[in-house]
Amino acid sequence: MIYIFDDKKNRQVSYGWTEEKFSTYNEFITIIHKYEDVRDDLSRKKIFSHENLILFHESFFDADFNKHYKETIDIRRELYEFAQDTPTFSVVFFSGSKSSRILNTNIAYLPVSILYQNLEIFLDNTINGVFDLKYLLYGNSPNIEKSLVEKLLSSNSSLLNSHSPFSITDNLKVLIATTASSNRLPRIVIGADYKMNLSGERDLDLHNLIISNLLDQEYDKIFIPLCFGYSLSDFNGLRLAAHIRCTSSINQCKPIFIYSFNKIEEILNHDYFNVLKTENIKLIDYSIEAFNEAIYSKTIQLNSNKLSSEMSKLDLQVPKDYEDNHSVANEWGIYQMARNANIDISEVSGFERDKLTSLYFKWLITKNRLDLPISSEQQKIQKTYAELLPGLKVLGKIDLSKFTK
Repeated sequence: MIYIFDDKKNRQVSYGWTEEKFSTYNEFITIIHKYEDVRDDLSRKKIFSHENLILFHESFFDADFNKHYKETIDIRRELYEFAQDTPTFSVVFFSGSKSSRILNTNIAYLPVSILYQNLEIFLDNTINGVFDLKYLLYGNSPNIEKSLVEKLLSSNSSLLNSHSPFSITDNLKVLIATTASSNRLPRIVIGADYKMNLSGERDLDLHNLIISNLLDQEYDKIFIPLCFGYSLSDFNGLRLAAHIRCTSSINQCKPIFIYSFNKIEEILNHDYFNVLKTENIKLIDYSIEAFNEAIYSKTIQLNSNKLSSEMSKLDLQVPKDYEDNHSVANEWGIYQMARNANIDISEVSGFERDKLTSLYFKWLITKNRLDLPISSEQQKIQKTYAELLPGLKVLGKIDLSKFTK
């Protein structure tokens, strides 16, 4: 049996999963919107049984009507540990705040949009006797990750065997973003800075990497991989490019080249594809020839006055982890009030400072030209936080939330 823990019916409907659609699978699925529906011991015994699959929205127990005596994080941990100890029991954690897909045998993490988008494909395969979580993560392309890894290894082999590295001349300053895995991109360019170490793909991870690596040293050109993170098919390089453009730094408007062994038609439907429509962000081949051509190509730095209009081309949608559009408006209103009053946003208790690392909020700020000025001393502090204390929340002193509806 498959149990879906999701406290919001309207979220499911927004992805096309109405009660009528769910009813066609009621022999295989149990929908749980309220904790009270599974509070008794008998229900718990049914749920925590071999062969079951739990699809669990991470905020399920955060809703007022689902309050549990345990903390949500403890419940998630217990689900994880039970699945670890029970190979025939599977759990999938999903939410709107997730940007990437992770699969570890019988435990998975994925964005809410991906789950409901691929749920029907997964169910149809399960009904036909093929239970494979890869259908839930990757839809009709369950082997896409294997295919991309093979392409990556083949590309690396070609780079190592067919050409020698080339050296940068003309005193050009070039950054080539590296990845945590040692089998990614051989060092084919002598004289470039290989840094950033892309080991994570959360907005917070990417933001902190930019703060740690792009504030002090100015570069002529920046190269980032299209594929990195737990799932190569998430094409996180598009999101990283958008982060760089939406993060205040001396490199914010520098030319960005996204190197890839994928063709552009393979990423047309990606949420951040439009970043390639903006000025001075290009997709290039994963080859020495392409790097050489890009490094010595004549490019004009994006004019900062055009940054707002260029970022408007992204047309990002409100992330699904927001309660509703009113909560977005409240946060946005608080930020604007602080800006207009020249108040340091870290002193505002009605505003979650973590929002300033989310790409959606950074995009709103950039396209509306509403960056709060940051002193050089504040930049040093921010860089220290990024390097030593990721995720730190600064407690506020001024409460502006009462001024918003």
